[in-house]
Amino acid sequence: MAPELFGIHVTEDVCARNEPKGRSPTSLREIVNSAIGWMLLAQFFFAAMNVCTRLGGRDLRWAEVGAARFLVGALVAGALGWYQRSSLRITDGNSAWRRSIFGALSALCTFYALASDRIALGDVATLSATAPIFVAVLSGPLLGERVGMRMTLAISLVFGGVVAVVGPSFGTAAPVAAVAISGAILYALAMIWLRAYSLHRAAPLAALSGVSIVLTHLLAVPIFGEQPGAWQAAGSVLVMGASLMLAQSAHQPAPDQIRSSS
Repeated sequence: MAPELFGIHVTEDVCARNEPKGRSPTSLREIVNSAIGWMLLAQFFFAAMNVCTRLGGRDLRWAEVGAARFLVGALVAGALGWYQRSSLRITDGNSAWRRSIFGALSALCTFYALASDRIALGDVATLSATAPIFVAVLSGPLLGERVGMRMTLAISLVFGGVVAVVGPSFGTAAPVAAVAISGAILYALAMIWLRAYSLHRAAPLAALSGVSIVLTHLLAVPIFGEQPGAWQAAGSVLVMGASLMLAQSAHQPAPDQIRSSS
């Protein structure tokens, strides 16, 4: 499934205080103690979750696996809030409802796809990692953000990657792939409605989404015997390249910002 907001925001909020201001972490110790290190660790756990979901889906219904995963997530979130003495009171009811509805629908789609044996696990990870790109697609009409040529190219590469991933096994994998992509779109909507999640805030998630794709593929080879074909590998590379392009574009200042600073 697409990387979860809870893990990302915990790393941003908790670890940002430990990062030196005005420069990026350079040494291994600084990276480990920074938000980047925590986000990389989160990608490993997401890849492990993908594998465990496929394993659990062999003996349990996908809905049971998803319910257990989110029950544990809710307990962890509650325990962390209690430890930090953070208030769990909802201050923006409308945004919370939108985030909850889109997030829940995304979770249903994602766990259905992860537990299905009609599509390779690595392909599900690739399709789910398109969520940051859909943030770019939807940020224009929903947030009024300008999508430039580089972003348009990244979006085109992603859709080319999706076709490459699904194409060789279209007959059996297409329905499940459609569900996985729907989950990515719903997840993007959930991110947008959570504090008006913009292109700039989606950039770190986009840059690291390739880590989850690679890890899931590497774990699926020895555990499930998956051997990605040339088309699937090419599709994954296209999605990862487009994600990096999105991250680079989102960090470039807009023309009006350049003019105002000069």
